[in-house]
Amino acid sequence: VRGGAEITTYDSLDTSLGQARSNVYLAVKTWAAYVGLAHWLPQIGFDRAGQQAHEQARRCAATIVAFAKEDGALPAILEAPSKEHPSSAGSAAQIVPAVEGLVFPRWMGCPEAVDPGGTFSGLLAALRRHVDAILKPGICLFDDGGYKLSSTSDNSWLSKIFLCQHVVRAVLGRPHDALDRRADQAHANWLRDPRNTYWCFSDQMVAGIARGSRYYPRGVTAVLWLDETWPGLSA
Repeated sequence: VRGGAEITTYDSLDTSLGQARSNVYLAVKTWAAYVGLAHWLPQIGFDRAGQQAHEQARRCAATIVAFAKEDGALPAILEAPSKEHPSSAGSAAQIVPAVEGLVFPRWMGCPEAVDPGGTFSGLLAALRRHVDAILKPGICLFDDGGYKLSSTSDNSWLSKIFLCQHVVRAVLGRPHDALDRRADQAHANWLRDPRNTYWCFSDQMVAGIARGSRYYPRGVTAVLWLDETWPGLSA
C-alpha cells in the first residue's frame, strides 16, 4: 500500500468503515479469529498455540472494551489522535458492524465465546451497550427506521444490515420489537421503491436508493434469520 493505506471490504465508505487500521469492525473480527484458533488448534495437537490464541482473544477483547465512551458507544477507529494519524471522521463515528464479528463463534462451534456469562461477557456487554447507544435516529438509523451502517455515511449494504440484525437479536439478545420491525419495513420499502425495483435485489443502498451491487446474490445473508425464534411470528 505504498503511498496509500489498507482498506476494508467497505471500500466505498468513509474512514469509519473504509479504514482498516485500528477499525473496531476488524478488531472484533480479529477477536473472533483468535477464538476460532483457540478452539481448533488443540484438536490438531497444537495445545500451546491454542493457549496463546486464547490469551490473544482475551487481550483483544479487553482492548476493545477499554475504548467504550461514557454513553457506551465504541468509536469506529480505536486510536487516539497522533502526529502520524491525526483525528478523522472515524474517531468520532459509530458503526453498526462493530458487532459483525460475533456471528463467527456462534456458527463455528464456539457458542461458549458468545455466552453472556462466559469468558468474554465483558465484550458482549460492551457491544450490547454500543448498539443500544447507536441504534437511534440521527446516529445509526435513518429517519425511516432503516439501519445506517455508519453514523457518518449514508452508504449501506442490505446484506451487512441483515447480518448485523441477526447478531443484534440472536447473540446480543435485543428483542424483535417495534424498532426492529420498523427497520425491516424500511429495508423492504427500499427494495420496492420504483427507482430500485428494476434490479430486483440491490445490495448497495445510499439513503435507500440503489447505487451498486445490483442483481446481487448477497441478500441470501438473510437466511440467518431462519435460525431465530421470534415470539408471535408464525412460520
